[in-house]
Amino acid sequence: MTKLYFLVVNYNSYDLIKRLLKSINDRDRNDYRVVIVNNSAEDKAIFNLASNAIKIIEPKQNLGFGRACNLGLDWISQQNKRAIVWLINPDAYFDLDLIDSSPINTAVAFFDKHFNISILGTTIYNSQGEITCAGGTFDSDTADAKTIDY
Repeated sequence: MTKLYFLVVNYNSYDLIKRLLKSINDRDRNDYRVVIVNNSAEDKAIFNLASNAIKIIEPKQNLGFGRACNLGLDWISQQNKRAIVWLINPDAYFDLDLIDSSPINTAVAFFDKHFNISILGTTIYNSQGEITCAGGTFDSDTADAKTIDY
């Protein structure tokens, strides 16, 4: 059963998502799925990415980022109530020159070891390789998330 799902919201981002998928596929041959919520009905090229590992959800209208994420999360929850979901922006990708180990294997191992943690942020680098964000806080009572900017 698939344990890790990448959730991406598309809004005319076919080329960016293609780069993201390539960065995942070049490094990881693990059990994962990618769920793309297509928030741009006119972007038909996104369907070229569909495969057994890539699910395209077509809401027929632009839901906005939050509602699109909720639609994707609902679909993932129907597949696996215990799934690990990695919300990832279309313009993000894994720089194979900066990564020593598989981000998928690392994430799955972390959540297997720390099953009481339900939300986690990742370190974000800019194009010069400098850290721009590497942590934050989450208030479970208010669902308020704050990142620490560098």
